[in-house]
Amino acid sequence: SASSDSDYDPLTYLWTLNSGPVGSIAILSDTGSETPEFVPDLAGIYTTQLVVNDGYADSTPDQVNIAVITTEQYVEQQAMETLNIITGLPPGSVTTSGNQTALGNFLTQVIDSLQKAKVNKAREKLEKAIARTDGCALRGSPDITGGATKKDYVISCVDQNEIYPLLVSALALL
Repeated sequence: SASSDSDYDPLTYLWTLNSGPVGSIAILSDTGSETPEFVPDLAGIYTTQLVVNDGYADSTPDQVNIAVITTEQYVEQQAMETLNIITGLPPGSVTTSGNQTALGNFLTQVIDSLQKAKVNKAREKLEKAIARTDGCALRGSPDITGGATKKDYVISCVDQNEIYPLLVSALALL
């Protein structure tokens, strides 16, 4: 959609899928449009190429590499990003340093479980981490009353609003 012609001639597009992971049978659809689509069937790098024509000449081919990762890799990345945020939180953002460590342990266990192909255990640990960071998103303020299983470990809504979406998107994929 960023292609243009200095004479404002109408443009045509020719997309090709030049390469993908070994064994992939993915194909591009709607290769003559500005925005073709494809559904990757394997994790890895897919290389697409675009040639635009203004009715007189072809453009220089332009290539794009698309990196596709597995669901488990995505969830690991989300857990690692969240873990980095949690370990960097100042004392006033968490109930106690022990709870900060416990929350970090949940995320470390998510990563470990995924690496061992224990998706259900990873899901369980994600749910526990979410339960400790969900008050602001669900009720507008951190959960600070109730039994131990109802209290948020992260008590800053600013920090919860950074952490909670990462965890929820990871859980949604599992």
